[in-house]
Amino acid sequence: TRRGSEFHLNSRTELNDPPSARQDRPRRAPLPATMPPQHYSNSEPETSGDDGASVDFYGEPRGIASGNRNISVAVHRISDVTPSMKSLQAPVPRFDETINYDRMSHEKGSKCLMCGRRDVLIPKQNKDVCRVCDSCVWLHRPTRQHLKWCKGCKRFNSLAAFKDKPEATKCAKCRERGRRGYEKRRRRLSVDVESDTDVESLRKDSICSEISCASSEAVAAPKPKPVASQIPPEPLVKHAASILLMIKSNMEALYDADRIELKRKRSHELPPAARKRPCMETGFTSADLPIMQTMRIHHMPETA
Repeated sequence: TRRGSEFHLNSRTELNDPPSARQDRPRRAPLPATMPPQHYSNSEPETSGDDGASVDFYGEPRGIASGNRNISVAVHRISDVTPSMKSLQAPVPRFDETINYDRMSHEKGSKCLMCGRRDVLIPKQNKDVCRVCDSCVWLHRPTRQHLKWCKGCKRFNSLAAFKDKPEATKCAKCRERGRRGYEKRRRRLSVDVESDTDVESLRKDSICSEISCASSEAVAAPKPKPVASQIPPEPLVKHAASILLMIKSNMEALYDADRIELKRKRSHELPPAARKRPCMETGFTSADLPIMQTMRIHHMPETA
């Protein structure tokens, strides 16, 4: 190409020129080298390193914005802060002196008080501290203390309060309190189970004793003699032969000597004198009917 031919011509002329001409000619600026991408985990300038800020990180590198309270904090690896746990435990600063950002009202939304980000997961019980910042170890520069969020105290506690487990989510006091509560619940549960078993065993024993007492009384007690009033009366007919005799006697009463069946006359076929009226209505029988008719005739009023 044209650019390539010009490059070759220039290179040839440079080679054919004398050494003095080469030194007088101005040199070209070198091409900029391609730099690899760099990750910055803190926007503040690096310190001398005596306090260990902004140099040691664990987990994914994450940008931490500088706070508006001039309180510098940083994340550290657990292995790098283990020697600081042996130092004497100083008074822990207050919560409002530890956070980097002021808490926002609910109308404006919520953001992390440590990293200042909004697009993070913030649990309700963390007091606006995100899920990443509550598991990090922070350096409080004014007091030069290593702090960590305790999910039991709901505040930043000194790393020395975590004792032999700096990676735990709760301090030693909260862990001990939870352990005591767990043991207390277990003891209460075991006592309840034992009481239930005791009550069940007592109930079974009482039932067995009642059954045994009832059986012994039934065997030992003699049978009482029946009272005369309780003796049932003897039935009138005991055998089938007696029943047949009664039927035969009834059949013979319906026939006369000539074996002619007698028909029972009904009440409307009888004469008036033979009819009977119930005593419930008048108190008189049908035999008194003629007398009552004569009495009624004599006492009837005369009609015009």
